[in-house]
Amino acid sequence: AMPTTSSAPAVSRRRWLDQNVAALAARAPALADEIRRGPDDGPGVEMETQAEAMAAVSTFQPKPGPGGMGPPVFVLQPCGADRLRSLLTSRLGTRSRQPVVVVEPDARRLRAALSAGDWTQVIADARLRWAVGPDSVAACKACFGNDPCFWFEGASFVFGSAAAEDQVRHGPPQNHWKKFLAAAAADLHQTISNLEVLRQAWGDFRAGRPPLAALPAGQARVFGVTDVNTTALKYIYRDLLDAAAGRGHPVTLHEEDYLSDPFRAHRRARAFLEAKPDLLLSLIQSGWQAFGAFSEGLPVAVYYSSDPDRYPLEAAKFTPLDHVFVADRAWVKTLAAHGAQARVLPLATSMHRAEIPTDGEQWTCDAVMVGNLTGPNHVLPKATETVLAQISDLGEKLARDPTASADELARRSSFSSPGEGDREIGRAIEVAATYALRRRAAVVLAEAGIDLRIYGNEQWAEALKGTAAAGCYRRPLDYRSEVPAAYHHAAVVVNVSSVNAPEALNMRAFDVPAAGGCLVTDDRPGVRDAFEVGREVVVYKRLEDLPVIIGDLRADPAGRDAIAEAGRARVLASHTYDQRWTAILAACAASPSEGNP
Repeated sequence: AMPTTSSAPAVSRRRWLDQNVAALAARAPALADEIRRGPDDGPGVEMETQAEAMAAVSTFQPKPGPGGMGPPVFVLQPCGADRLRSLLTSRLGTRSRQPVVVVEPDARRLRAALSAGDWTQVIADARLRWAVGPDSVAACKACFGNDPCFWFEGASFVFGSAAAEDQVRHGPPQNHWKKFLAAAAADLHQTISNLEVLRQAWGDFRAGRPPLAALPAGQARVFGVTDVNTTALKYIYRDLLDAAAGRGHPVTLHEEDYLSDPFRAHRRARAFLEAKPDLLLSLIQSGWQAFGAFSEGLPVAVYYSSDPDRYPLEAAKFTPLDHVFVADRAWVKTLAAHGAQARVLPLATSMHRAEIPTDGEQWTCDAVMVGNLTGPNHVLPKATETVLAQISDLGEKLARDPTASADELARRSSFSSPGEGDREIGRAIEVAATYALRRRAAVVLAEAGIDLRIYGNEQWAEALKGTAAAGCYRRPLDYRSEVPAAYHHAAVVVNVSSVNAPEALNMRAFDVPAAGGCLVTDDRPGVRDAFEVGREVVVYKRLEDLPVIIGDLRADPAGRDAIAEAGRARVLASHTYDQRWTAILAACAASPSEGNP
C-alpha cells in the first residue's frame, strides 16, 4: 500500500505535533528539537485502524530474558502510533523490559507521524529508544550510548509500516531497509568473530595452567559478578573481595544490571577476559550457572548466603572445581542431593570498620528494627491475589507454630499456583511467616509502650496500618553510612531472623555487635555457635518476651554496654569477612579431589 497523508485538519496536526514533541523533549531533547524545527512538507504517512495495527504485530513472538529483560526489538519505520502501541502493550506486555528501538532514516517522516495522532502514551514508555538518521546502524548504536558491547545478537526486527515491509520483501536489493538488515547482520558477524578470537586467547591462557586449575602460589586474581539491583548479595561480594584485596590478591567485581542491560552477557565476557582470573567467586550460582564455559578449568568459590531451594539447583551442574559454602548447616543436605559437598561458612560483617557519629540524638530510642518486609509475591510473582492471601494465612500459622513444616503445609493446601510446585509454595509460606513474625514483633513492642523505630522498605508502612506500631516506621537507611549509627545509638537492636534459614544467622546478627550495638535476637543454633548467649548477645524464645527483656536492658545501661562491648570483641575475633576469606582460600587452594565429588 502506498503511503497516504493524514486527512486531519492542519490545526489538529499542529496540536498533535506540539503535544508529542513536548513529550519527546523529556526523553530525547535533541531529537525533539530537530523535529520541532523540521519542515511541514515532509513525506506522507500511512493511516491504519487500531484493528489493522494490532493485526500487523499479532504474529510477533517476544524473547524475554531474566527479569523480563531480553534482546532489543527494532521497529522499522513506525509511521503510526497504534502499531507501536500494540507491540508494546499486547505483544511485549507491561512486565517486559526489552528495549524497543524506533528506527527511522528520515526525520521528516517521523515529524509527519507525530502530526498524525496522539503519541504521548508511546513516548512515555521507558522501554522506547529512538534511532533516527540516514545511517540506521550508527543511529541504533548511538541510542545505546555507542556501548562497545552493543550488537544485534538475538534482536527482533519488526515492521512499523506496510511500506517498510513491502520494501524489504519486494523492493530492490539496495533499498535502505535491506541495506540496514545486511549491515546489522555483518556487525553481528564481526562482533562474534572478535569474541571468538578472545575466547581462543582465553583458551590458550587456560591451557598453560596446571592440571585441574591449582591456585598459583602467592597472589591469585579473583573475579566476581553481582547485580546492581541486589542489596545483601552486593555487599557480601564487596566484603569478601575487599578481604581478598587486603591480602594482596588482585580483585575484580563486575557489576551488571540484570533488569535493564540487554548486553550484560557480552559485557560480562569482556570483563572476564580482561581480568584473566585464577579464582572465581559466585554467590547463589554454580560456576557453570554464573560463568558458563568460561568457568571450565578454574576453581570457583560458590557461596549460598540464602536458601538454595529458592534457586534452580537442577541446572547447577556442580563439578569438582566448585567449592561450595553455605551460611546455614541445614542446607548441606540440600546441596548434597545435587552433587555438591558443601562446607558451613556463616555470614560475617565488615561494619566494625564503620565510622560511628558521636552525636546520636537522632538515633536514640529504646529499640530499633532495621530490615525489609518481603511478601510471598516475591517467590510466586505470577500467583493470584487469592492464592497469595491463602499463603499469607499459612505463613501466619507457621509463625505461631515453629514446629510446623512449610512443605507439609504446602502439600496439605487446597490450592495450586500455575507452574509452581509444593517446594515453591513452601518457600513462599516461609517468606510469609517471616513477614508475620517481623510485623508481630513491631506490634508487641509498640503495644508495650517501647519507644520503637523501624527502618526499611515502605512495605512496613502498609503492614502496620491500624496497629499500635503504625507510627514506628521511619524510612529506608543507607547500609554503609546510616545503619551503623542506628545500631550503635539505640538501646537495643531487635533482630527477627528468616524462617527459611532455620539455623543460620543473618547479616544483622553480626553487624549489630560490630557497630557496638546490643543485639537481642531470636534463639537458634547459629546464635549459640557464634556467641556466648547472655554475655555477648541476648536471645528471646517468644516475641511476647521482648518487652520484659528490653525493659530490663533499658534499666541497666552498664550491663547493656558490657554486652555490646563483649559482642564486638567476639565479632572482631571470629566473624569478619577477613576470616571468612581465609577459610574460602584455604578450601580452594586444596587439591580439587578434596572438593566436591
